Amino acid sequence: MHARSRRRTTRLIAAMLALGLIAGACGDDGGDEGSSNTGATGTGSATGATTTAAPATPVKGGTATIQMFSEIATLDPVKATGSGGSDGQRMFALYGGLMAYDGNKQKMDFLLADSFKSTSPDNKIWELKLKPNLKFSDGSVFDAAAVKTNWERCQVAANASPARGVCAFITKMEVSATDPLVLTVTNASSNAHLDKAIERTGLNYIASKKAIDEKTDLTQKGIGAGPFVFESWVRDSKMTLVKNPGWTVTPAYLDKLVLEVQSNEQQRIDSFGTGST
Repeated sequence: MHARSRRRTTRLIAAMLALGLIAGACGDDGGDEGSSNTGATGTGSATGATTTAAPATPVKGGTATIQMFSEIATLDPVKATGSGGSDGQRMFALYGGLMAYDGNKQKMDFLLADSFKSTSPDNKIWELKLKPNLKFSDGSVFDAAAVKTNWERCQVAANASPARGVCAFITKMEVSATDPLVLTVTNASSNAHLDKAIERTGLNYIASKKAIDEKTDLTQKGIGAGPFVFESWVRDSKMTLVKNPGWTVTPAYLDKLVLEVQSNEQQRIDSFGTGST
């Protein structure tokens, strides 16, 4: 992928892949031999009329192998760029994302977050509300305190987070005294697009607070609440992720996601053409 792949379209593609929406192509579509699906091109009938086959229904199970252009350095979201051309696919698969901007609809779709909105006329104060009953893959609770911990890490200069241009303007974060799923964020200056700024950076990916507090090496093993859970990683070769049984935010069909590193474009094309990926 090239530089223009960094923005909305690639993140949407990453989300689709990570959620297993391509799983329908990985297994039997349930039809019989006399009802082959020909896709959107349609088929001709004996009377000359054209019919359009219904889209295949996704089925659960299977493995998707995706070939990536380059390796990434870390699975720690504090270092994430969110780029669809580098770490976006891995981060979304493991951490799920608080939200995702739909460029076609020009609206924000909320995933792990239930809402994120400005609550002051000057757009300095924003309120994040998370979906209830969420848990990280280590069993710990996904709450506003976890988000606060992650965003505070972004503000630590030594972490050199690519998202520091956004988090540097946050002056205060407060977890609600009455609702552990609500975080109030105060900015030093007006920002009417804070939701979009967070969505396009590593701030969108939240790691387990328990893992952070225990100083787990998130560089090597991401612990999030996304549709997949870390299984193994052979650097410069492949990363294997397995389905997270606790993910209920959106449908996830694949049992396994394998991300292989292949910088040679012709080899990627050949692998696709032969069906090995």
